Amino acid sequence: MTTRSASRHTEEAALDRELLRDVADRAAAYLQQASNRRVVPLDSALDDLRQLDGPLPESPLSPRDVVEWLDRVGSPATVTTTG
Repeated sequence: MTTRSASRHTEEAALDRELLRDVADRAAAYLQQASNRRVVPLDSALDDLRQLDGPLPESPLSPRDVVEWLDRVGSPATVTTTG
């Protein structure tokens, strides 16, 4: 492995760790808010899911942006069962 490829591998691993931390933090927040979630999502939250039915973006999104978007649009439209 060259120095350049080793550096790139290290940077990618760091980004993967950051992404996994972000996902874990979002999952923990979701679970903490479970008791405050509605039994049935608001109609507006269900309507917002239509954002997921549109065309794909012209340019790629970062994995972090995809996770943020799915959490922002999808989470409010879910029902929570923890048992």
